[in-house]
Order: sequence, then structure tokens, then C-alpha cells
Amino acid sequence: GIRGELERNGAWRGEARVRCRSGAEVHIEATVKFLQQSDGMRGGQLIVVHDIDARKRAENELRAALTLHRATLDSTAEGILTVNVRGGITSYNQRFLDIWRVPPDVLTTGRLESVIEWASHQLVDRGVTLRALYRAIGSDAVDAAPLRFSDGRTIEQYSRPQRLDGDIVGRVWCYRDVSDRTRADAERRKLEAQFQQVQKLESLGVLAGGIAHDF
Repeated sequence: GIRGELERNGAWRGEARVRCRSGAEVHIEATVKFLQQSDGMRGGQLIVVHDIDARKRAENELRAALTLHRATLDSTAEGILTVNVRGGITSYNQRFLDIWRVPPDVLTTGRLESVIEWASHQLVDRGVTLRALYRAIGSDAVDAAPLRFSDGRTIEQYSRPQRLDGDIVGRVWCYRDVSDRTRADAERRKLEAQFQQVQKLESLGVLAGGIAHDF
């Protein structure tokens, strides 16, 4: 306890929540020290108290904001990755790992290169995509492009700069699996082409029938 630490070290420092005369409770940071007398003996105590209520409120608000940020990342259906201008990973969500099939331990390095090295072999056009990723860091461009995976998936990639007070401090990448939509669009185009071909054959049949009738 406080008394024991005072006896051992001659000082104690800690935080506490106290009630003021007004009835309000505030956070304080207190330092308690024994004063030394001229003969080397301990005398009274010096107690210094700081009101840290505003700091505590700010810390709680920051924790709440970070919790909301984390919950938002994890609840979205899109994979999200953010990096700073030096290529260091600042955040990501589970959906990003799922889309790129990256084990969580790969991100322990905190470097974008580690993720790219693991994930890039899945792409059909690896070289172009990697060069675009590296060029994008620190850029003010907003990009959108489809990525073709060797397993047949199509992933839409969105990228935009992250700004703080007008300065670019990083980049945000967003990935959306549109494989089903791409396959559906391809099937629709195929059916439309077949329908157009049938219409052409029917037109040719009508035309041939008209010519035969004239003869």
C-alpha cells in the first residue's frame, strides 16, 4: 500500500479519484515524499497534487474512438489496409486478411513489403500491380482498379491518400470481392450475344422466306 511504499522508498506517486466539497469527483495525480531534517531524520511529508481530470476524460474519449474505429473496421464487408508514408502498416481488418489470405503473423513485421511478398503471387498480373502499389504511397491520387487473381476471383481495389491537417500522412486501400458480380456480368453478356445471334438467324430466316416467296 501507500504507507509501505513510503517506508521502503521514501516516496509514493499514484492516481486516485477523490470527491470535492462540491460533491463532484475528479481524478488527481499525487506525489508524497518524506522530508529530510538536517540531522538526516525524516520529518514531515510533502504532498503535491495535480488535477488530471481533463487528461483522463481525453484518454477515455480516445479509447472510445479507437474502440469504435476497430468495431467499424471489423464490421465492414470490405477489406481495409492503411499505411503511413514510410510504408508502415497502421491498421487493417479481418476482411483484408480473408481476401488476401494472409496469416496474421505476416503483419507482425508492420511493413507493407511483407504483405505484398506473401500475397502478390496470387495475382495474374503481379508486376504491374506491385509497381502501382509502391507508387501510390505518398501520392495524392485516388485510384480504382480491378485485380485479377489466379484462382479466378476479381477484387476491386480502391485507394486514396490519408490526410492530417492538409498533409498526406499515409494511404488507405479498400478491397471488395466482386467475383460473383463479374461472373454474372459475363454470363449476362454471353446470353445477350446468344440472343442477338438468334435474332440475326431469325432475320435471315424471314429474309430467306421472303425471297423464296418472291420466286
